[in-house]
Amino acid sequence: MFRFNPEKELKKIQHGGRNRFIFFSFLLLVIAVVGTSYAFYQVRYSRRIIYTRVKINRKDIELAVKVEGEEGNRTTFPSKDEGLIYSGITCDKEGITTATWNYGTWSLDLNSSGPNKCTINFRKKTTTTGTLSSLCTGNMALNECMKEHGLEVANTLIDETEDGNLRYVGASNVVNNYVLFNCDDYTNPSTSTCELWRIIGLMNNVGVVNGKINTQSLVKLIRKDGTSPLRDANDYSERNTNLQTYNNDWTTSELMYMLNPGYDTYKAKTTSSATAKLANNSLYWNGAKGNCYKTDEKTITTDGCDYSSTGPQRGLKNDDTRNMIENVIWNLGGLYSSAHTASQFYEDERKTNVSAEHQSEWTGKIGLMYPSDYGYAAPDACWSTNLRSYSSSCSKSDWLLSIFTQWTLTPSSDDSYFAFVVYDNGNVSTETVKSTQSARPTLYLTSSVKIKSGEGDGSSTNPYILVP
Repeated sequence: MFRFNPEKELKKIQHGGRNRFIFFSFLLLVIAVVGTSYAFYQVRYSRRIIYTRVKINRKDIELAVKVEGEEGNRTTFPSKDEGLIYSGITCDKEGITTATWNYGTWSLDLNSSGPNKCTINFRKKTTTTGTLSSLCTGNMALNECMKEHGLEVANTLIDETEDGNLRYVGASNVVNNYVLFNCDDYTNPSTSTCELWRIIGLMNNVGVVNGKINTQSLVKLIRKDGTSPLRDANDYSERNTNLQTYNNDWTTSELMYMLNPGYDTYKAKTTSSATAKLANNSLYWNGAKGNCYKTDEKTITTDGCDYSSTGPQRGLKNDDTRNMIENVIWNLGGLYSSAHTASQFYEDERKTNVSAEHQSEWTGKIGLMYPSDYGYAAPDACWSTNLRSYSSSCSKSDWLLSIFTQWTLTPSSDDSYFAFVVYDNGNVSTETVKSTQSARPTLYLTSSVKIKSGEGDGSSTNPYILVP
């Protein structure tokens, strides 16, 4: 992929001795081009419309810019600070050119199998205090609803990452991002028959594994705080030769076995000579009752391990809920310190800095939030603050703060006994993985999940209604 940068391309054009750069200073667009690309970038100003031409696989693609309501009046390319919403690309020839707009980098990822003439369309916000249920009509797919209208909803921002994710930000009492999930019956949902979950945001470039790997923009949910903590996240599996050794590899974590499908026959031991017993075996996923391995006590017990309909910590209730959860690639890159900002955490979470022989990716259904999720849930004024120092005004305005210390999915990269947590005081640090902390199930909804139009405002008393 070649990314056209106006400043660099301007120099190349000037060296060619031609006047193609005359309106170049007006263009703030960066275009990422997939395929064989050439240093040819021409910007013209014609009929008061800014447009550019690029070559992809030796094919000319002409791109015009259009802002709704400003036809014939614009002389510069829209800037990121104008608060405009990208509303798609339209082309003369359909089906041969694809494009994805990235708010985080204010750029366009473009690919085409042939020559074409296309228009990049923007529109102005109609509101900044709307609700998803009022803006998205016809029971629209939730991810498409947020992609089109998310910035018109109160307390939402695009983060500063290259992926440009849409996130809810602010204090818990002002962020209306509640949905009814894990319902007894989705045809008649209510706060008494469903659980309250919260929307972290719309995450871009999520690796979806469903027969083949592809990237999608998916809505990320986290279970509402206030439930009893789930069991601790650690690896104490029967595959370990030294049962006194703990490690932070999520792919073999007791908590991972508990939350996810496919581990119905998983067994654990208390000592190397003990008989292995069923424990943590997809109990939350199946909504079942069984044994839990309690690391701190080195025992296998049924105490607190009831995720059935009669249990104190309800697991997933039915297949309607299970089928709404996407199978995705989770990044497991670690860091050695919490003295990093949200953007630095986000970047390192996607790297391969892990303890020896540990995995840097995992494919599954239910994970935990990342430290970067917590950091970006505060207002953008906090995004330059190290997460280990969030306990001041930042944590008070961060809706992901809990009354419990919470596990995150991110391990320590230099000590396999530790993983990152968000303390109840708002700071981020590491804790030994054999300790018991709160774990809030986190997941991505499939792209087919819809939001019910006209019902709910996202508050805890009137949450949004999801349609499987």
